[in-house]
Amino acid sequence: MSDAPRHAATIVLVRPRAGGDGAPEIFLVKRHRKSGFMASAYVYPGGKLDAEDSLPAVLASTSGLSAQAAFDRLAPSGPRLDDDAALTPEQALAVHVAGVREVFEEAGILLAQGLDATEDVLDAWRAEINGELSFNALVARESLTLRPDQLHYFAHWITPSIESRRFNTRFFLAVAPDGQEGYHDETETVDSAWLRPAEALDRYSRGEIQLAPPTFRTLEDMAAFDSADSLLSGMVPARVPTIMPRFDSIDGTMTMFMPGDPLYPSPVPVSGPTRVVLEDGRWSSRSVE
Repeated sequence: MSDAPRHAATIVLVRPRAGGDGAPEIFLVKRHRKSGFMASAYVYPGGKLDAEDSLPAVLASTSGLSAQAAFDRLAPSGPRLDDDAALTPEQALAVHVAGVREVFEEAGILLAQGLDATEDVLDAWRAEINGELSFNALVARESLTLRPDQLHYFAHWITPSIESRRFNTRFFLAVAPDGQEGYHDETETVDSAWLRPAEALDRYSRGEIQLAPPTFRTLEDMAAFDSADSLLSGMVPARVPTIMPRFDSIDGTMTMFMPGDPLYPSPVPVSGPTRVVLEDGRWSSRSVE
């Protein structure tokens, strides 16, 4: 029997390619081969909501986004699925805090107000929170003001019930702050790279990297944009569909169906292809007429 989905946040860090044509690059980390979820896959930084993310002192350390605004932002665009547990306003803000925390833990990038810490200082802080110090204790000690308003909500995926470990994950875009390069933590993640979305998809098609369906599908959407600015504005829809994929075999091919497919009707459909098929160990999208 599968677990109930746990609330989680995933952060897609974006920057214009340095010294190039301004094409957007996104940050991917490779999960450890012994990870209990998506082992060896390249993913966006992120993780589950922790109890400490909801502490009043932590929520009070944020700026630019109220609990009510966070709640309104994450409210479902259509009927709530049974597996989509409701959030309180404080929990909705805590999901954003979890995203800020996870992107610092996994990518070394800190979304905080007026931050003038050097890379060496950020490295030292990150080593502390990946050791004995909690992120919340670091925020309090350094009087940090977190900026959840820098997270732009664009996708909502719920792990289907066929998986034993399930997450109710909000996907956010965030611009990488100037001077913060980002790198993997060498514990949960063993490699990292800034890649254009199309480049990541090309590497996947050649078998050089592994991608999970949500990463693959969102990279496809991002590959349509030729600048970081257009990606940030174009990827945030007015209505965010809740995607809990359905799986079935079509003519012997494992197929993932998404909301809006003829076999998965939904009042809030996804944009673009509604089917992703598994062939020769690789996912690829299919449009249905």
